[in-house]
Amino acid sequence: MKYLKYLLLLLALLCFFEVYYLHSQLSFIDYPFVYAGLFFVFLFAVSIYFRRKK
Repeated sequence: MKYLKYLLLLLALLCFFEVYYLHSQLSFIDYPFVYAGLFFVFLFAVSIYFRRKK
C-alpha cells in the first residue's frame, strides 16, 4: 500500500504516453488508453486526498 500512489501515477503516465505515441505515429487516439489514464489519475488524486485526511 505504501507504493500504491506511485504505481497509479506510473500507470497513468504510461497510458498517456501510449496515446501520445499512437497519435504521433498513426494520427488517431485510442480512447481506452485515455479513459484508463484518467481513471488512474483519479485514483491517484483520491489516494493523496485520503492520505492527507488522516
